Order: sequence, then C-alpha cells, then structure tokens
Amino acid sequence: MKKFLIKALIASTSYVVLALLAYGSLAGITSLVGVAAAVYWVIIVLGLLVGVLISIFSYVIPGEKDEQKKQKLITIVQEAVKKRNPILRGISWIFFIAITLLLAYSGWVFTAVSYALSALIVKFLLSIARDNVKEVTS
Repeated sequence: MKKFLIKALIASTSYVVLALLAYGSLAGITSLVGVAAAVYWVIIVLGLLVGVLISIFSYVIPGEKDEQKKQKLITIVQEAVKKRNPILRGISWIFFIAITLLLAYSGWVFTAVSYALSALIVKFLLSIARDNVKEVTS
C-alpha cells in the first residue's frame, strides 16, 4: 500500500506539473512556466543522482560478501530497473517529448536540452544497471 501511494503521488505530481507547464506555455503566463521549469530542474538533479546511485549499486553487487546485503542490493536495483509494459513506455515517451517541446516553446531551451539529455542519460544508466543485475542473478 505504501509503494502504491508513493507511486500515485509521484504520478499525480508529474501530471500537475506538466499541466501547469502546458497551460503556462499556451496562455503566455511566464510565472507559471518559471515554476514548472524550476520543478523540472529539481527533477533533472534528482534523476541524475538516482540514476548514478542505482548504477553504482549494480556494480557493487558482485563484490558484496554478505549474502543478506547482496540480496537487498539486488532487490533495490531490480525494483528500480524493472521494465514496464509497452503501453506505459509509450505514454512516458509521449510525456517526455511533450515536456521537452513545451519547455523549448516557452523559451526555456537550455532547460529543455538539459531535461532531454539527463533523461536519456538516466535511461542509459538504468539499462546498464539492468544488464549488471542480469549477469549477477543468472
């Protein structure tokens, strides 16, 4: 139940921020776009931090001697890199493209480029972590 509530809170927050960005961009309200851009900068920093941590955890797993800690690390990394179904992946790509385009359209081009690059870097780091965990568990 706890995981469900956290996922629901994160999803609703991201939808609200995207709606705020879309409304601010299309209506020309720069203060709303500025708030949304600030939120996306927080997402950029946190995303990169989490991506790097998960990647580091995936490299630490083979060297871990304590079996209980090793299983806990495997569980953490597997939960973070779990593949979603194709429909949800398609929706996430649509949101990713919409966020990038809306940021660029509203004049926040550097933020849009930073958001796009950081999202792609995080996807790359998570795919490396997924491969590392597959090697350890197989």
